[in-house]
Amino acid sequence: MPVERAATPAVEARAVSKRFVLHHNRSASLKVSFLGLLNKSYREVTEEFWALRDISFTIRPGESVGLVGRNGSGKSTLLKLVAGIHRPTSGHLLLPAAARIGTMIELGVGFHPDLSGTENVFLNASIHGLTRPAIEAIYPRVVEYSGLGRFMDVALKNYSSGMHMRLGFAIAANLEPDILLLDEIFAVGDADFQQQCMKTIDTFIAEGRTLLFVSHAASAVQAICRRVCLLDRGDLLFDGPVESGLAEYQRLLAGPAPEHQATPVQDAPVLPPPAGGEPESWALDLLEREGLKPVHQVLAIGLGTPSRSGGLADYVGAANYSHWQYDPAHLPPLPPFDYAIAPSVLPRLSLNATAALIAGVVRGMRPGARLYLSWFEAPDPAVLEPLVRSAGITTFADTAPYHCSFELLAGICDAVGARAARVRVNSHPRGESVLVVVRS
Repeated sequence: MPVERAATPAVEARAVSKRFVLHHNRSASLKVSFLGLLNKSYREVTEEFWALRDISFTIRPGESVGLVGRNGSGKSTLLKLVAGIHRPTSGHLLLPAAARIGTMIELGVGFHPDLSGTENVFLNASIHGLTRPAIEAIYPRVVEYSGLGRFMDVALKNYSSGMHMRLGFAIAANLEPDILLLDEIFAVGDADFQQQCMKTIDTFIAEGRTLLFVSHAASAVQAICRRVCLLDRGDLLFDGPVESGLAEYQRLLAGPAPEHQATPVQDAPVLPPPAGGEPESWALDLLEREGLKPVHQVLAIGLGTPSRSGGLADYVGAANYSHWQYDPAHLPPLPPFDYAIAPSVLPRLSLNATAALIAGVVRGMRPGARLYLSWFEAPDPAVLEPLVRSAGITTFADTAPYHCSFELLAGICDAVGARAARVRVNSHPRGESVLVVVRS
């Protein structure tokens, strides 16, 4: 008699732990750093915080699993590990190689407030790995599902939280994911759309898709899930039937709230020098080779206080040189430019902030303008391990200094109506790669 093989798990966690490094008294100010040499109260202190500790479980295809627990118990961190936003500090998190993951983890992830609804659909879907033709194919369904047809040309910052959620869930639903990750999606949105979401979730489960759902609402967990995992202070306390899991959660809530303990650590990731002042000499050499003349307008994009001494600023003169301090939370108006360069900025930005920067600059580019970005390239997008660079810097997929593949950046550019191409640079002091972005 033939023996049936067990189905490949949709998600399998083997002793997964996730550590974050917390920074206290951190400041980019030279004055504060100098005071720290004289007074301990000004010194930066780093601590480690374990969001998850030795979590092990197996989720089979078609299961709907609720993740419950107090705030700070590790639920959202676990979803982000499954989504690939973070990688485990230790242990292994295994998913099928071809699995498509749809995420509705938090409002704002994968969106840009200054872009329209249409532009955000292309931006968000590109982050999920869809090509432009694939996005164009699902776009009408996204618009119909969200019910936002009249508002797709309106900037996202003018959307209500409910409209924002509608758009995000409409994209996630139409990606046809094998695994759907949801984090408190019913906190906003009207009753009609919530019912529409529930019907979609029921359809997903009936089709054998896998669902992980984070919620504090017992009624929502009971309506959606057939299994509950209870987390507390990073530990998995319960894994079993919904009613038993929710009862255990209520008993936990009746007890005293725990205090999270963070442990001091000595070593923090080594970051590149601050990207806020005048670009280094390699930038001028590059732009001259790319056609820069003293009559052109140059924009230096950084994260800190600008400097106007030497290099590019002297080459084009004060009248043609400007600095744009990038803040992911608030994008200031973009000065006009012929050439823009963001040296060592992307290594300090998450993928979401990187997409927002590219989208914001591309939208303000005039015909013929060029944007140059330096970044730490990951030669193989499938490898999430830390990479050690020639300058001794270690880069990561989920924490600063970040690395990512050229294909991912090119996909983001394509989604916002631009093209990306590699640029040869032999003199970058930290071994970063460079790409140029132009409007399509």
